[in-house]
Amino acid sequence: MSLLPPDLRSPSYRTGSLVDVMTMIANSLGSGQVGEPVATATWKWPQSSSAVLLLVDGLGASSLDEHAHRAPFLSALDGAGPDGSRSITAGFPTTTATSLGCLGVGAVPGQHGIVGYRVAIPGAGRLMSSLAWDAAVPPGQWQPLATVPERAGIAGVQVVAVGPAKFADSGLNRAVLRGAPLSSAQTAEELVRTAVALANDAVAAGHARLTYVYWGGLDAAGHRYGVASSPWRQALAEADRLARTIAGELPAETDLYVTADHGMVDVAERDRLDVADRPELRAEVEMLGGEARARFVYAPSAALDRVRDTWRSVLGDRAVVLTRQQALAEGLFGPTWRSEVLDRIGDLVVVMRGAWSVVDSAAEPAELLRLVGVHGSLTADELYVPLLHARR
Repeated sequence: MSLLPPDLRSPSYRTGSLVDVMTMIANSLGSGQVGEPVATATWKWPQSSSAVLLLVDGLGASSLDEHAHRAPFLSALDGAGPDGSRSITAGFPTTTATSLGCLGVGAVPGQHGIVGYRVAIPGAGRLMSSLAWDAAVPPGQWQPLATVPERAGIAGVQVVAVGPAKFADSGLNRAVLRGAPLSSAQTAEELVRTAVALANDAVAAGHARLTYVYWGGLDAAGHRYGVASSPWRQALAEADRLARTIAGELPAETDLYVTADHGMVDVAERDRLDVADRPELRAEVEMLGGEARARFVYAPSAALDRVRDTWRSVLGDRAVVLTRQQALAEGLFGPTWRSEVLDRIGDLVVVMRGAWSVVDSAAEPAELLRLVGVHGSLTADELYVPLLHARR
């Protein structure tokens, strides 16, 4: 019996999630030997030799549906999920680093090991940001599985990436997108120009190529202003124009797929529980990781029951507080996991409900405390992301 209440959902690793998206697109471009899907559902995608995958950071399926009139192109696209559905789930936590691990490695979080935003480095006594990385942690050791680009290359399909230059040599990029050279593009116009040029070159040369394009403008607007804001709606319209322009300029018989890494919810300042104001939440806690909507609490085994009971008492029905083993049993990190990944996950996994969050003004950067739109938890708004398709 699940420990999650009805308003929180488990990732649908077996019925359709981000884990299979890049693998299945690469399979459709070549011999079908890039990898087997984790999901048991049927993915029905056309065979072709060229495709573009556009990832719009922060675009939840429910937000797209609610604001469909601001994104008419995206809203009119066919669903590319199993059985033609327009949405799939991210993994857990619903955060960029974990989702990019699912996408780029084609594995569940318990296998690829990018299990959260800020996680423990086992034995080091400190946390690592999965986005900023840690110079002392070799990406290939932290995430040793072959990536989709690496497997695709062996199968005769080239995967290339388009996005900001700062990603090229980042630890996260080297962990989850090894084998995909990055073409730098900062603006939406540069993204379009670069993606279309790469697709044209592949078709002209007769190469099977998947071009992965990342756009972060919507996520930035959501974090700063919130999903209910005018800047977010403007960014959604820009995402729609970006997708429409790419689709319109691609060579014939080239597929465009659009997805996202997570959705987002707005949390009012009054609904941010600050650990700095509640010292009982710090009692016997060694490290507080994760992020505002999905906290990892690291505590000594001798104190774990007391810490768990305190967090459950203080948070009440604003969160579900699971032990690591309970979170694994719920399948939050996937049906399987590597043993060396386990100690990266908190001894307690705190999954926020409703529009609540937990912050720590005494230890976390001020810019994190000011975020309006946040994510990480398992509400439908955060978990479900679109998966859409168009063919030129």
